[in-house]
Amino acid sequence: MEDQMYITMAKILNGEATAAEQQEFRTWLAADPRNTEAFNELKAVWTEADVLLEAPRFAHEPAWDKVSSRLFTADKAEEPARKVIAFRPWMKYMTAAAAVLAIGVIFLKNFNQEARMVSVLASADNQEITLPDNSHITLKKGSKLEYPKKFDEAERHVALEGEAFFDVTRNEKQPFTIDAGAATVRVLGTSFDVKSGKEVAVVVSTGKVSVTSMVKEDVSVVLTPGEKGIVSDSQAHKQTVRSDNHLYWKTGELLFSNKSLEHVLGELQAYTGSRIRFADKTDAEVKEQEVNISFHKQSLENMLTDLCLVTKTRWTKKGSEYIISSKQNATPQALCCYLRAVAADRCLLCTAIRSAVTPLCSKKEDSQHQAVHRVHTARDWHRDFLEQFLHERKQAGHRYRNRTNSR
Repeated sequence: MEDQMYITMAKILNGEATAAEQQEFRTWLAADPRNTEAFNELKAVWTEADVLLEAPRFAHEPAWDKVSSRLFTADKAEEPARKVIAFRPWMKYMTAAAAVLAIGVIFLKNFNQEARMVSVLASADNQEITLPDNSHITLKKGSKLEYPKKFDEAERHVALEGEAFFDVTRNEKQPFTIDAGAATVRVLGTSFDVKSGKEVAVVVSTGKVSVTSMVKEDVSVVLTPGEKGIVSDSQAHKQTVRSDNHLYWKTGELLFSNKSLEHVLGELQAYTGSRIRFADKTDAEVKEQEVNISFHKQSLENMLTDLCLVTKTRWTKKGSEYIISSKQNATPQALCCYLRAVAADRCLLCTAIRSAVTPLCSKKEDSQHQAVHRVHTARDWHRDFLEQFLHERKQAGHRYRNRTNSR
């Protein structure tokens, strides 16, 4: 085995191997079963080295005895039940050398990793980041990005937990790779959105992006602008994206054209992380009505209010859940209170309007005043009240003129 492969294995165990080195390592493992056995031995040494580093003081002689006893179990006959792998003498010395190398890499990692890596957590809000190659990243609130202060000459590698939008500076000689959990994202220069996790979701705005499973190389998709790819350990598929709504977390903008109310509410629920549902026994006609609407940096409640205005529905909140129901016609009592609120200027016509509708009202003044406040501040009732107000105004105007002419 070449010394370089031991170095590659050490990088694999330390999480510092490049994409090319990972590929080389997988090819080497598949070439010979003995390679897997050798790697497992080194992995055991690596684990032992981590335990040793946790001790207050590092005793070199006992540590080496402990490590070598794990490496050379093939020379001991006290465990007949275990499968024994006979190493040639030169392999023992090479493995021992690799153990020393592994321990050295651990020390190097402990002392220098903080100096070489930058870790950014967007804890309070979305955060803008400029990388050493002048690539720009918008990191979603609650997400984390790690990258080196200086990229390797062979590639630019970063690690993402959460979601971020990347605008990558093009450099064909230095590919840009993202460790996103279940998959690796690889580009030359483009802009795209990445959501990491057990399923990695990528939506491309410009350029071309390759997304490959970390477990199976043949599980991958190549995406172009307007396409979304979802890759897990064993599956990959893509679909067409017809809007930029997936960037709501970044832009605060949503656009819905010829979509059903049910679809719009489902999207709002997904993008805001809130619970939204229809009230029980809501008619299918209400759910399926077509909606054309856009939102720009609005709160969820403001978006629901605007949506209810154009769909003749209303929303209420129960605990943490928003419930959408059909809007009922305004009662005469509520209409009376609304008219009293909007007719507060005491003009002659408004007086006539109040006189015309007063008989419809309850005589409990406290309840009326409470209703005035409720109705006046409920935007989703405004349209129905306004329509009825205009009708009542017309009728009251007729009655007022009739009374004036009779005097």
